[in-house]
Amino acid sequence: MSGRDLVLRFALQLLRCHHWFPFVMGCAFVWSSFLLLRISAMDTPEKRLNDYGYHFNVTSVERCPMNTSEHDKAEARLRCKENQGYHCIPDKYHSTLIEFCYPKKRILVHTGNCLELADTGILNHVKCQTFSGGCPEEPYFSNEMYRYPVCLSVAFHCFTSDIACLQEK
Repeated sequence: MSGRDLVLRFALQLLRCHHWFPFVMGCAFVWSSFLLLRISAMDTPEKRLNDYGYHFNVTSVERCPMNTSEHDKAEARLRCKENQGYHCIPDKYHSTLIEFCYPKKRILVHTGNCLELADTGILNHVKCQTFSGGCPEEPYFSNEMYRYPVCLSVAFHCFTSDIACLQEK
């Protein structure tokens, strides 16, 4: 086989490959788009909330209900079961407010405390006597958090009334 035949054979193979080039590139584009969609779906606020390890579903919200009427509407929207109670409180990192149907209707919260959803889903008391104001001065039920707005305001992993925590940040 002469050098000219080799060049022609190579040129023919390139033409055959060239014929498949748009198909191969199209497949590569579709595959890379699919991977990008899967990666972007991996990091959502809901996914991050589920990564907290809570034993039940929680949803990030911009604000919690601030009265009985708003609370009742939110509870109906979430379709909390008979033995569950709607709650809206800070997450365990004090980074966002979350709403959820808690396995108990409500718990008693002691004087001088706010709540957070800690560990795997425990309503945990957080002392608030050092807050700049608004700390509950009497016991209350967990499903009445709207009575204490300072317990529902978080930023920079702190309650916004916790001046000492904010100064550390």
